[in-house]
Amino acid sequence: MSLPDINFVNIRPYDGSRHSGFEELCSQLAYLETPPGYEFYRKGRGADAGVECYHRNPDGSEVGLQAKYVFEWDGLGSQLDDSIRTALDRHPNLKEYVVCIPFDLPDARKEKSKSARGKWEDWRKKWLKKAEDEGRELSITLWGKSELVGRLSNDNAVYGGRVLYWFDIDAFNQEWFIDQFEKTKAALGARYTPESNVELPIRKNFLEGVI
Repeated sequence: MSLPDINFVNIRPYDGSRHSGFEELCSQLAYLETPPGYEFYRKGRGADAGVECYHRNPDGSEVGLQAKYVFEWDGLGSQLDDSIRTALDRHPNLKEYVVCIPFDLPDARKEKSKSARGKWEDWRKKWLKKAEDEGRELSITLWGKSELVGRLSNDNAVYGGRVLYWFDIDAFNQEWFIDQFEKTKAALGARYTPESNVELPIRKNFLEGVI
């Protein structure tokens, strides 16, 4: 199976910007992972109260998602500070906060220099501590490029269709191959049937690599 080369730099603009396109794609992926029967809410443009979308569990708790279309850590921490603070204030039942970014955090671990991965872990621990001090139960999850590509590479047409729409590339999943086979089968019609097949000696030579 040939998998697509997904580059978020080339994501289709949505409402006039790639930033909005990335937010919309992440929200659609979150919707696909919402358990059946759970309430899902996509925020409109403008003030989003700290999340692009969220789903509500049967117990009333919420899982919210925030997407940031940037490709390096510099400045991202302060942006996330504003977003998660707003989300906690406006969503008192928020129990999980998902952060989506279109790149994987580097982790060079050089002396006297903290990597982007290390800065993320510091940011995450800081807000887990703040939530604990406020008497709240909270988990924070990261969807980086690897996690997003893993979802889009799912062997299911609902993901393949999004790869085609957002990146204008085909995802050759199992359903694509079945569809191509059915088209070829229909085109052949009655010109081929297993009963009319004639085995020739030369076929054995091809199979054994003689020719």
